[in-house]
Parts: sequence; C-alpha cells; structure tokens
Amino acid sequence: MKTLPSAVLHVMDREADFYELLDFLTSHRHRFVVRLRFDRATDKGFISTEMNRAPVRCTRTAEISARPIAKQPGKAREHPTRAARVAQLEVRAMALSIQRPSHVSKQLAEHLAIHVVRVLEPNPPEGCEAVDWLLLTTEPIETDEDLSNVVEGYRARWVIEEYFKSLKTGCAFEKRQLENRAAVLNALALYAPIAWRLLLLRSQAREPQQRLASDVLTQLQLRILRNHQWS
Repeated sequence: MKTLPSAVLHVMDREADFYELLDFLTSHRHRFVVRLRFDRATDKGFISTEMNRAPVRCTRTAEISARPIAKQPGKAREHPTRAARVAQLEVRAMALSIQRPSHVSKQLAEHLAIHVVRVLEPNPPEGCEAVDWLLLTTEPIETDEDLSNVVEGYRARWVIEEYFKSLKTGCAFEKRQLENRAAVLNALALYAPIAWRLLLLRSQAREPQQRLASDVLTQLQLRILRNHQWS
C-alpha cells in the first residue's frame, strides 16, 4: 500500500540534525523543517559551499526576539544576549542529495534527496550576530510563497518551545509522580489544553490593545475565577 505524506509538519532545531532521524522521516514520508547543525556532504560538495553559490531567491523581514542572559555559563556562550530587532533577510534554496555518513549503519539510505533553504542576514547591526539558518526540508521551494512557508515554519519553533515550557513549568507536568505510562498519558491529555490556554493568555496579555477576558476564556472559566478564594 502506498503511504501518503503526513499532514503534520515536524519542526526541529539543530539537535535533531542526525542522519538516522532524517532517513526515518524521509522514508516514512513525514514533512519536516530541521535546522542544519553539521555541514553535510552532498553529491556536489558540501552544503555550505553549494548554498554560497545559490542565487538569492527572495528577500523578507523577520522580527527577531530579544534573548536574555542565560543562567547556565555554557548556554551563555552558545546563545549570547541580543536585543529585539527587525532583520532584513535573504533567502536561497536548492535541491540537494545528502550522502550517508561513513559512521552510520549501511542499512540506511545511501543518499537523501532533500531541499535546503538558507536564511541569511547580510548586514546585521554592529555588534549583533547575523541570522544564518540552514534548513533541511521536504516542503516545496518553487515559489516565493513556498520559501516563506518554510521560513515561517521554522520560526514557529519558538512558539512550540514556549508551549512546552507552559506544560512543564505552568502545569508542572514533569513533577507529577505518576506510576505508569497510562497515568502519564492521561495527565498529559488533561494538561495539554491547559498549557495551550496559559500560552494564549500570556500572548494576549502582551498585545498592545486591551482585550476582554471573555475573548480568551469561557463563561464557565470566568465564573470559576470570580468565585476562587485568592490568597
């Protein structure tokens, strides 16, 4: 039976750039956008060399969020602080065939046909690290709209991370002392919509225009909050 491509788009940062995962996602026809960590070999050369030769396909702007001081010293070196800004970006794209690294299993595909999109900030502000994303993707890259969808797909990673932070911190999901997998999954089913609601409330609270509580909360939720005895 022929498998259909997944309707879900997997969005992952550089920690997901390993050949075994890329092979699995590709062979099972999963859609994905994964940021490149390693400068992989292709049938033409290395990815970085090929992307430097690729012409600029389109330009666009993107809001770059501020990055606070990291609490862990190692993270501070890897992710230095930055101020929020609007970055002017150039987008390049091409289809490449990634070669299987010598250290992975020979049972994996010898080559992976994949699209590579490079998002580069050619003139960053003085003292700021330039935006430079190399994205591996199964998404189409024929039109400017296609490229914009790939870039926006990767940029959604920040919202995804905030959602999991809401789940782990706001709902304290990792602190639940549950005894088996079924209990963990039941708790996740309960907390997932709560985490989404917390993220929605925070996002709406940061909007410049004032919103009514009824825009984001049901009448039942408002009634519970009004009757809650706050300490």
